[in-house]
Amino acid sequence: MKTLSHIIIAPLVIMLLAGQTNAETLNSVWADGYTNSGLLAQNRALLRAADEDVVIALAALRPIVEWRGEVDAENSVLTDDVSLTAAPTLSTEVTLLDGGANRLRVQIQRDTVRAVGAVLMGVDLDVLLRATTSYFDVLEARQLVALETRNVALLRQELAGAQARFDVGEVTRTDISITEARVATAISQQAAAQGDLTLATEAFRLDVGRPPGIIDQVTADMQPDLAYPPRGRGLEQALRDHPAVLEATYRLAAADGSIALAQTALSPTTTLRGEFSFDQDTQPGGLLRLRSTGPIYSGGALASGVRRAYALRGEAAAILRIILQDVQRQVNFAYIDLDVAIAELNAARVQVDATNIAFDSIREEARLGSRMQLDVLDAAQELRVAETDLIIAQIDVMRARVGILHATGLLSADFLDLPVERYELGAASRAAPQAPNATSPQGRALDRILQR
Repeated sequence: MKTLSHIIIAPLVIMLLAGQTNAETLNSVWADGYTNSGLLAQNRALLRAADEDVVIALAALRPIVEWRGEVDAENSVLTDDVSLTAAPTLSTEVTLLDGGANRLRVQIQRDTVRAVGAVLMGVDLDVLLRATTSYFDVLEARQLVALETRNVALLRQELAGAQARFDVGEVTRTDISITEARVATAISQQAAAQGDLTLATEAFRLDVGRPPGIIDQVTADMQPDLAYPPRGRGLEQALRDHPAVLEATYRLAAADGSIALAQTALSPTTTLRGEFSFDQDTQPGGLLRLRSTGPIYSGGALASGVRRAYALRGEAAAILRIILQDVQRQVNFAYIDLDVAIAELNAARVQVDATNIAFDSIREEARLGSRMQLDVLDAAQELRVAETDLIIAQIDVMRARVGILHATGLLSADFLDLPVERYELGAASRAAPQAPNATSPQGRALDRILQR
């Protein structure tokens, strides 16, 4: 006689064989979710904008060259003659001394770009985790639908058997009614499981960018190890290289630069300006002007700006401490979640084995007349609950393994070696260290980066 666990084997074999040709894998889900993510595209655009802030800051270190054209029209009252005078001018200006303010602005923008790049790395983590969650949700929902379908079939089989025994006077109408009620409940549970699968499938389509394919019926033992580090090394890795830690570190560096920048406001500024102009009535001529300015009294605004920069630096340092604590907590919780999931999986396996034996025994005893029909139905329900717990526990172990990669900051395209196009962080600012104009080779290279 087939039990519920025996009925499971055939659909598993069919799904595994069918999955050989078009099987969904975590790698394919990760790659498609990464490639199709609108959130990644948004944050890459923000990073490109931050890149250009570096280029703009670099431009302040270079001379500024401008042209100016003036045309004067003069009308004579006596002769009604109109005379035109044109005076084109070419000027250039360069900052000679500013206390290092412009160079500090460049460094602050570079640290800001690194911080925005770390934000993008964090978005990578979240996008891949979301795709993973959708994958496991669909896998779990499909297994639970299959389980509920098999449970309906089993209870209908029990109903047919009870009806046959009722026809020969072995059971009462009450036994038939109880079994019919259990069948109706099982059909309702099957419909609910099918609804959960529909929702999981739609979430998968949104998170990965396509509908799910055939997902192999895998167990935690069959799932390959995702090469997560041991707990101590994982914590060390996270505290050093987690995107949130990197972002806070770069924000702190930018705050340090802001203090120095605020202090430069107390220094003199010296600029050199040259002009060359000519008109039709005078000889061409030039002007060279050296200008130096510095603060004497500002009503306390400059000193207040320095104090404000120190206060913001204190905030950035506090944020870094908070982030380090949060990352440490997340990493520790992730490893604990895996330990708990493994323990629950082992208990679920024991539970399934025990309830399987109990169901077989109670079913046989009912045939011999020593058990009631209600005892068989209760045993079938306990077996269904145990099988459900086992499915959830198997997938929870896989979720916990991926959770460790996410908590340690290793759930990335580089670490997972995904077949996707990598995005180079800070590409624009490194491609244009000299702040090129639009027609230069470097400028055209930046345009290509933006267009791509």
